[in-house]
Amino acid sequence: MVQACCEQAPGVRINGSEYSRATVRQRMYQLDAPHLEYVYDRMKDCAPKARNLRDYILTALFNSYNTIDLYYETNWQRLS
Repeated sequence: MVQACCEQAPGVRINGSEYSRATVRQRMYQLDAPHLEYVYDRMKDCAPKARNLRDYILTALFNSYNTIDLYYETNWQRLS
């Protein structure tokens, strides 16, 4: 997270798409503890054999802002 926010390069490649440094920085600053726990828990469950772990984690963190609500809503409905 820190590297993605502090590098001086103009853009960051996340999941094959190029995003501006400002967009990535803004998204990372929006994350809080539940987002980090969500990514950590999902990584424990799948244990992928990622070739580039840094990029995998960066993508998971970047996408967690959009996917966390759907994940918990789906699990809540399943348990109800």
